[in-house]
Amino acid sequence: MRKKVYSLLSMAFFLILFSGAGWAAADPEIEAVYKRVVKEIPGVSKELLAGAKKEGKLMIYHLVWKEAIHEMIKEFKKKIPFIEVDTFMASGGPMHLKFTSEVRSGRAVADLWQHTAPNETDKAAREGLLLNYVVASDGAFPADMKNKGWWYPPAPHLIGVAWNTKLVSDKEAQILKSWDGIVDPRWSGKCAMLDIIAGGTGHLPYYFFDKEKGADFWKKLQTQKPLIFSGIMPESERLAAGEFSVILHALELGPVTQWKKGAPVRWYFPEPALNIPVTQAISKIAPHPNAAKIWQEWTMTAEAQTLFSKHTGFAPARPGAPDVREVVKQAWYYSPKKFYQYKWEDIERELPRLKEKFKQSFR
Repeated sequence: MRKKVYSLLSMAFFLILFSGAGWAAADPEIEAVYKRVVKEIPGVSKELLAGAKKEGKLMIYHLVWKEAIHEMIKEFKKKIPFIEVDTFMASGGPMHLKFTSEVRSGRAVADLWQHTAPNETDKAAREGLLLNYVVASDGAFPADMKNKGWWYPPAPHLIGVAWNTKLVSDKEAQILKSWDGIVDPRWSGKCAMLDIIAGGTGHLPYYFFDKEKGADFWKKLQTQKPLIFSGIMPESERLAAGEFSVILHALELGPVTQWKKGAPVRWYFPEPALNIPVTQAISKIAPHPNAAKIWQEWTMTAEAQTLFSKHTGFAPARPGAPDVREVVKQAWYYSPKKFYQYKWEDIERELPRLKEKFKQSFR
């Protein structure tokens, strides 16, 4: 009987030792990494680290901030050296189509996916395309900046109005502090704006213009004869080159990227300011789910939010995270105080009508 009990105990010990918890504790590298990062990334466990080490890789589908992701990966590798990180970059619309089609077809390519339209990310969650995982720092983010467990924000997207300082005087620029200023006749034939199909950065402004500013404002917007761009980067590059004077609704990423290069561009945030959380979610069929969870945990820490902010020009999404951006030191720059309150489900409901209205008005 004693031999049988001893044999069962030995087997149990063996199983525990080589389970996730036992194996993690037995691996010196796992132990060392855990001790180093547990205070920096509270949601990381030895079990997650052990699983991630076995996976060895991570694939991130990210939006158009190559430099920021590169710097994030460098810092992440210092903390978790046994995860190799691959990336794929695209703008919101094409990225959404690629990710969702792959998951629906059962092709496990991406571990994490970023998008600029929370309504589309919410829809992906409802369709069973995402993994529900609640990060340890969930409570640090307000309800309108997350969908608990489904997605969290690497950054907020602030939408304002940008101009070329060689073509627009400081006095003229003052009228751009109001949304009514973008339909001033002086900008007719000298302006640009983003296509409505360009993800959330296109959806929200046109919803706001239609619902809050009204039919007369929309008609005046038409008379501005704006150039239409499908992406924020080419739009901002051409503003910097002086091909037109004003972007009528500009995602901050575009002009701040050009400003950091020394281009003659500035921007304001008319109030109520338009704010969109960038969403980052884990694929339901992520090939490296443990590594994905660790990345999600780390990128929601104050440290990572500040690092991402530094290299994108966005303010941190996490309240209280230090804002170290150079632009905040400029006398002309200001952060908005009043924000437009909206619900993404309302935008989603109106989107088919708005897309048709945009097509009839500007294409």
